[in-house]
Amino acid sequence: MIDISHSFPIFGKSGELEILGGINLEIMPGENVALVGASGVGKSTLLYISAGLCHPNSGKVWFGKHDFSVMTPTDLSQIRRNQIGLALQNSLCLSSLSVRENLMLPILMKGENHRISQSRAQSMLDRLNLSGLECEKTSALSGGGRGGDLDWVGTPAFAGG
Repeated sequence: MIDISHSFPIFGKSGELEILGGINLEIMPGENVALVGASGVGKSTLLYISAGLCHPNSGKVWFGKHDFSVMTPTDLSQIRRNQIGLALQNSLCLSSLSVRENLMLPILMKGENHRISQSRAQSMLDRLNLSGLECEKTSALSGGGRGGDLDWVGTPAFAGG
């Protein structure tokens, strides 16, 4: 459950630019949601706030029974790693690794074995309609493929991007 407002200071001018005013959003487990809108309307800001990567100016973000506003950075990181899957716009892929290896990396870092991480990575590729790109280096993909579809962080119970 998200019930927030967020604004940014306007540099060189007095006042603030409200980006997310009075957002009230509930996403149920297993539900797929697409954020669509013109450039600059706050899609990425909403995603970052929803994942606990930044905090709203007012309001609260709840993930199940967890209130993000009172959680430590370590606790937020653990929630993202174990329960939230993110497809970020800014490319965080390691260009020396294949698409599959980039997807496997956070799973392996959680202590899962190689076979499980490979299976989960393939499942994500299938879900994103990117099967056939497993062995490609991320540097060979288009900008959308690198930044919009492949930068999965964590194991998604909630997947946003």
